[in-house]
Amino acid sequence: MSSPGYCLLFHGCDKGAFAVYGPFHIVRIPPGQGVLAIADGESVGASPVQIELTRFRVKPDKTAQVDAWMTTLNQRIADVRATLDREEMLVEVIFRETIDGHEYLSWFSIQGENGQPVETSPHDLDRVHLEFWRDCIDRDFSPQDATPQVVMMPLAIADHLEQYLQTLRARSD
Repeated sequence: MSSPGYCLLFHGCDKGAFAVYGPFHIVRIPPGQGVLAIADGESVGASPVQIELTRFRVKPDKTAQVDAWMTTLNQRIADVRATLDREEMLVEVIFRETIDGHEYLSWFSIQGENGQPVETSPHDLDRVHLEFWRDCIDRDFSPQDATPQVVMMPLAIADHLEQYLQTLRARSD
């Protein structure tokens, strides 16, 4: 029912439902309406979000710097949160793993489509982040993007994400 290249999740019952589809709009569907109402990929009033999972390889011998960076982020979580609104970052998670002796960092994020880039940030922490990036991330390794297949979340969470994006956008107007 969805367009090629689109991921569609329809979940619900007599209380209504939500759907998330490429480029991942969070859409509330009233009770009694089905997937056909949004199968064309268009929805008035929905907030498009980018859902991403990307793996980056860490340069050899940079484990200590990665340790320090992750410690900094955890210790300065209030500063981290202060950077998120301008980026319309709803969720950001950094995963760390070692595969075949190579260290990788993977970023999972749910972000509004109107977020400002980190490169234009006035926050000191973002400047430090960019320095870390230049120093530790292997530019010779092509980042690996995973492709979302199904997005699942409770209706209440989808509603809150939508409301929060609307609040952020109202503040910036």
